[in-house]
Amino acid sequence: MFYIEIAVIVLATLVTVGFLLRWYDSIIKMWPTNRGTLSRGVLGALPLVAFALIILTLHFFTIVSFENNVQDVFMYIALGFTAINFGMSVLSSTFDLSWLDDALLLDNRAALPAVSGAFMGFTLIYCGANIGKHTDWWQVAMPGVLAFAIFVVLGLIFNQFTLAVERVTVERDSACGVRLGAYLLACGVLLARAAAGDWLKPVATLIGFSDAWPTVPLTVFAILVEKLHVSRVHRDPERDPSTLRNAAFWSGLYLFIAIAMILYFVGPPAKSPLTEFML
Repeated sequence: MFYIEIAVIVLATLVTVGFLLRWYDSIIKMWPTNRGTLSRGVLGALPLVAFALIILTLHFFTIVSFENNVQDVFMYIALGFTAINFGMSVLSSTFDLSWLDDALLLDNRAALPAVSGAFMGFTLIYCGANIGKHTDWWQVAMPGVLAFAIFVVLGLIFNQFTLAVERVTVERDSACGVRLGAYLLACGVLLARAAAGDWLKPVATLIGFSDAWPTVPLTVFAILVEKLHVSRVHRDPERDPSTLRNAAFWSGLYLFIAIAMILYFVGPPAKSPLTEFML
């Protein structure tokens, strides 16, 4: 088991270094330098925010010791960025929504919030998978992979009914991009909660993921919101209700619903440090 853990650390470290070098190299080398200032600033901050969230999660909601288990801390940080790298690759290949092409190189302001929401969604899911009294890395990987899969499937269903990605990448609908990013972020919040817990057995993990049920009504609601906006635009093209202020309202509502569902319907994991923190 020791050798497997060493192999995991080495592989995750290589992936993390490659991911971060490619990420920041693309941002730094973007030309001209005065183009895409907002996109470069936001994209440059995302890995830093992810790093901070992973560190806080490991410190407050796990049994990993920063003093005695530096190796484990390093491993879980590397696994986190490996997971985010995988998620962003799936986002690009499956949804045809790329942080590099759409948000950075094309400076698509509609794609920026969508990509950011997905990035933070993946980050929160990984952080949630770490919450609990885990003793091995696979106890984090198992719920994390399952939550990632649900996240991607929900995104595909949402896009199938709304064509939101096309409206973001082709039509550059900024309001749609804000709502899409908020929806992905809200799903990340709910799936982070579902992934949290002391998952010691695969069967218990599968049963515990029933706590992800709020993602279904949230997805249905978000689809209806997008349908409502599209129908209004078709009826009166000159009066487009899809404004950023309107999008901010729906985005806030998505996040409010996600947090309310956790606090009043799902609750914290029964056997994790998060329970003591929230109760």
